[in-house]
Amino acid sequence: MKKSILALSLSMTFAASLFSACGGSSDSDDYENPSSVHSGGKGEFFKTSSMVDSRDGKTYKTVKIGIQVWMAENLAFYDTLGIPELTKASNEYDSWSGSIMPIASMLDSELTPAVQEPSGQTYTYDAAMNFGYYSDTSYNDGICPPGWHLPAMAEFDVLKEVLLSVCESETECSYAEKGGWKNAETYWTSNPADGISISSDHGFSYRSNSYDAVSYTVDVSNSSAFTAEFSGKSSKFNVRCVQGSVADSASALKSFMSVREKNIEAMRLADSVWQYVQRGAKNYFNDSLVYSYFTDSRDSNVYGYLKIGNYFWMAENMRYTVGDAFCDSYLKCNARSHQDTLSYFDIGLSYRASVKDSVCPDGWHLPSKEEWLDLRAASENNGDFFGNDGMWDPSWVTATNSTGFTMLTTTYGSARERSAFNEAAFWVRGDSVYVRLKIDTVYIDDPVEEPVVVVPDDSTADSLVADTAVVSDSTVADSLPEVPERKFILDTTRTETQYYSYYEYDWMGSFGLQTTSSSYDSFSIRCVKDY
Repeated sequence: MKKSILALSLSMTFAASLFSACGGSSDSDDYENPSSVHSGGKGEFFKTSSMVDSRDGKTYKTVKIGIQVWMAENLAFYDTLGIPELTKASNEYDSWSGSIMPIASMLDSELTPAVQEPSGQTYTYDAAMNFGYYSDTSYNDGICPPGWHLPAMAEFDVLKEVLLSVCESETECSYAEKGGWKNAETYWTSNPADGISISSDHGFSYRSNSYDAVSYTVDVSNSSAFTAEFSGKSSKFNVRCVQGSVADSASALKSFMSVREKNIEAMRLADSVWQYVQRGAKNYFNDSLVYSYFTDSRDSNVYGYLKIGNYFWMAENMRYTVGDAFCDSYLKCNARSHQDTLSYFDIGLSYRASVKDSVCPDGWHLPSKEEWLDLRAASENNGDFFGNDGMWDPSWVTATNSTGFTMLTTTYGSARERSAFNEAAFWVRGDSVYVRLKIDTVYIDDPVEEPVVVVPDDSTADSLVADTAVVSDSTVADSLPEVPERKFILDTTRTETQYYSYYEYDWMGSFGLQTTSSSYDSFSIRCVKDY
């Protein structure tokens, strides 16, 4: 649809006279049975009919104005299968807030690509242009139906000349209103702000940038508002399409439907993959065993379970978000053991000891040491408990999952990959407090008694000379103090350390009970049904 539009730059006076000359010409093939034909005077320019958008089957009123054929209704196309980018550049996107676009639903998408409001759809400039580039020598189909195109500013100028010429009186202007131009609205043109000048009552406005494009406000009741203007490309405006080369319709529709069919198939595949991802650990269940299923009423997560030994065990790790659960969303796990997007569904969340007792739902509980030992007694081979997800190193263990327990590796490295260092660990109900008594022997001495000086009461004490020496009759040896007997006492210091129990298969091949004193360790949780 590459018809030249250079002829549209002719003066409006010449264009008006040309339309007058063509007013009595026969209708085109599209207008053999118009719903209304106004002949005589200025009304002869308006001939209404309809067209069907072959992409989604929506019907639009159309109007022939002189030699131009316009849609008489705003475009309401929103088939995101045919134009996937519309999800990011339409009104529908405004109602969704988030950094990741949601996966589209397959629900009747082939039959009903879009549900539109009567007023049509608004679009950004990029969406109106179908995310293509402008060429100043050819029509731009943009988002318009095959055989139609996004009008250039020059085509709106021609429309303006004709509509204002018939709106000199209220009676004649009713023809314009019947042609779909009753309300004042703003539409996108195909012109970007690339060296474009726009004439206005105040002179000329010129732009040359990549941020703006030309919009056109149509207002048949106000000639000063019926004009082009520059608008930011992110603005949302309506689209009216002009009929172009009918010969291009078949090839354009074929190209559009080819893209749409590929997108439908891609969505089917994506939907299938998404269902597989959401099954998580269930994809690795033992098909020869019969599993029952339980729905956690708190978040609607569904878990498979079966009887192993004397108890009913969940065959999946818990995914309930509470407290220190190491996963920030359903699609992105950032803990060191949950790096990839599949972790939430495959291996669930991991929890710190502070919340482990509140993870299992009603009717289920965190398994005790005795229950874990009962499970372990079901088989002597470690691999009989492991789901064969391709992550366990076969040189260390052969994953058969014959018990149905479906233990998957929580990985040792930063990504899910087969490794001899892969591990898995689960919390155990019941903790221990280790008490340490530190006993020290402390030696002490009896206190030394200081001699008591007795001062006589009589006055002779006052008569003593200060430097008079008093000599005792006892010997020097007798005057030495006695060495006291040394004694000791026991000093006791009590410390308590909290130890948390967990069951682990480590990379050395050990599968058994362990303990940790770290409150920062984070492990998976399996639940046992109450009995």
